[in-house]
Amino acid sequence: MFRSYYPFVNDMSRGPTYPFIPSYPLIQLYPIQMTADLYRVSPIDKKYAELDSKGLGQPIGPEEPGPYPNGKFRRYQHGIITWSQETGAHRILGRIAKKWQEMKGSPGYALSDQGFTALGQQAEFQYGNIYSSDLTGTANEVHGLILERYKQLGGTKGVLGLPISDETKTADGKGRFNNFVFGKILWSQETGAWELRGPIWTKYSQLGEEKSILRYPVSGDIATPDGKGSYQQFQYGYIYYKTLALSAFEVHGLILKEYLKLGATTSKLGFPVSDEKDLPGVAGGKISNFENGDIIYDPVKGVSVYYR
Repeated sequence: MFRSYYPFVNDMSRGPTYPFIPSYPLIQLYPIQMTADLYRVSPIDKKYAELDSKGLGQPIGPEEPGPYPNGKFRRYQHGIITWSQETGAHRILGRIAKKWQEMKGSPGYALSDQGFTALGQQAEFQYGNIYSSDLTGTANEVHGLILERYKQLGGTKGVLGLPISDETKTADGKGRFNNFVFGKILWSQETGAWELRGPIWTKYSQLGEEKSILRYPVSGDIATPDGKGSYQQFQYGYIYYKTLALSAFEVHGLILKEYLKLGATTSKLGFPVSDEKDLPGVAGGKISNFENGDIIYDPVKGVSVYYR
């Protein structure tokens, strides 16, 4: 249904008449976008009429070619409507609409109208999602395998919360990541996309993340068999965390190999209580401390286990 500020004259004896556009200060109004058939509106304007302009305000430009073939979009005072033959027409508002335009439409056309989440909004597009946080006042995009993992973890209702960064290149240039309110997801071609959160993420950050001895994660966090904590696997080591402990600790190399052979956290050694460190008085020697003992590496004597 056309709004009252787009009156038509239906007396065809006087010939077809075009919409009369009144003048409003500071606002450039545009008529409904006509197709070749003067009396058929475009899919975008049909959507706008169905919404009765809710949230969008007035048009501020004509329909424009979209970022990909067979599609268009139109700008409004408070948002946009995107349309393609594949996706149909959908409304996007506020920060998410602004983000989509800043990205020059690279996420593709909207798959549905913008929806609400706890403390924010989200919109799904052909090639990624954009999320807006009421806490940060920003909108951020997530796509590809990082988005896939984020959805597996429950998306905005999961353990990570809303994204607080766009996808970003890692410091070593070999991977990508998104930061979230309660963690991050880190991806590389070799390892895939895995989340990091809590004390394990804190320890990983302290070590230098993907530039550390551990490199990239190859799993999410996993509950230990005894249920007393969790651990996460990386390309060259593990990080262990005991519930309610003050910190998480890494184990790697030959010391990790021996620890796993003994049964890791289910062994008499229990959980690690230190990172691997130099063994005093032994050149090249290393030691990791555990709740009930130590594992020592000596370049001459090899690996030894000592219980307390």
